[in-house]
Amino acid sequence: MGYQEEMKRRWWWVMTAMTVLIMYSVFGVMNSYGLFFGELQKEFNTTTVATGWVQSIALCFSQVISIPAQLLIPRAGFFKVIVSGTFMCATGLLMSSFVPSFTYFYLTYGFCFGIAAGMATKPTTHLVLEWVPIQYRMRGTAICTCGGSFDCTNRFYDQENIGIATETTTVRY
Repeated sequence: MGYQEEMKRRWWWVMTAMTVLIMYSVFGVMNSYGLFFGELQKEFNTTTVATGWVQSIALCFSQVISIPAQLLIPRAGFFKVIVSGTFMCATGLLMSSFVPSFTYFYLTYGFCFGIAAGMATKPTTHLVLEWVPIQYRMRGTAICTCGGSFDCTNRFYDQENIGIATETTTVRY
């Protein structure tokens, strides 16, 4: 057994835990968009359809970019693709917090964060499939994909502490 195989055999659980953290931070934010929906409508005075399309665009691009992200892995490697996606996620969210108009929110959150989410999460799932031994792959993949749900649930429990009241969740047509 070579050195890389020995490392994969010993450290697969660490790789799975790191994947959970990436899913937690990226898809947790994406899946919690509904918490900020009412506040976005109120701040930018937008309709439900316009506000909802931002999340739809982000989810679409996070899935569409998975094929080009997988094609980048042999050229750049897992680490560079995942780190660049994570950096772009942070940049997209930071730019989203400073937008003066809701139109820019389509670009910063919908496109930038959506593309970056696909670049950060899809290769990590592939990495789990490479590192986890075959008899534990189903369990490793299940744990990996639960990361986004952990963060979403955490945000719902902490709903009152982040200043979102029940009147902000009213839907305007």
